[in-house]
Formats: sequence, C-alpha cells, structure tokens
Amino acid sequence: MLASHNLVEHTYQHIIYELRPCKDKQGQAISGLHNAWIMLNNPAQYNSYTTDAVKEVILAMRESSNDRSVVAVVFTGVGDKAFCTGGNTKEYAEYYDKRAHQHRAQEQPDVYRFNYSDELALRVNIREFLTHQY
Repeated sequence: MLASHNLVEHTYQHIIYELRPCKDKQGQAISGLHNAWIMLNNPAQYNSYTTDAVKEVILAMRESSNDRSVVAVVFTGVGDKAFCTGGNTKEYAEYYDKRAHQHRAQEQPDVYRFNYSDELALRVNIREFLTHQY
C-alpha cells in the first residue's frame, strides 16, 4: 500500500510544517482529520523569506494537498511581531545583486526592478516592452 503521495521526502529547515487535529464544537479531536500549519520560521528578520523558504513552502503546500486527512491549511509566521515582511533583503543583496554583471555579459538589455515591496521582486525588461506597438 502507498504510504504517501509525496514524490519527495523533505526535512524542512526554513519553515515549520505541522499537522494538528481538527476539533469538533466541543473541542474534541476528530479522528483522521487534520489542519496543516505552514509557518515561516525567521522571526529575527520578521519572517522575511529566502529563496529556500519559498521552495519549502511550495513543498509543504504540495504535501498538504497530497494528504487526504488535511482539510485546511493555515499559513502563518513564527513569533508575535510579523506574519511576513516580504523577500529577505539580505539574501537579495548578497546573492542576486552580485549576479547583475552576468546579464550584461550575455549582452541582454538592462533589467529594471519595480515595486521594492513586492515579495517576488517583479522584473521587467524595459527595452523589450517599449519596442512593442500597443
């Protein structure tokens, strides 16, 4: 018998994944039914997420989806200061900004970033956008 529908077994390092029993109106656990709790685990930086944390959230969502006992997913952050402040600026500065020269080396047009508060840092190629007739 198939023990799990998950294609990958994973030990989470950047998030916390817990199954908590569903409860009836009297507060008693309902056998075989669970809520999946996915928690960003970076309270020192107000739960800003790194690339690895995003990958783990995706895996945890898939794990929840594959588990027939899960009836709801709670997505939250550890601590009492913030749910999430967005992408981790320290990671961005150390990793992504240092790779900007690779785009120029490949003779690609300049890439500009809009909306610094956007969690996924939307990137738009301005020159290509402006060449289209609308």
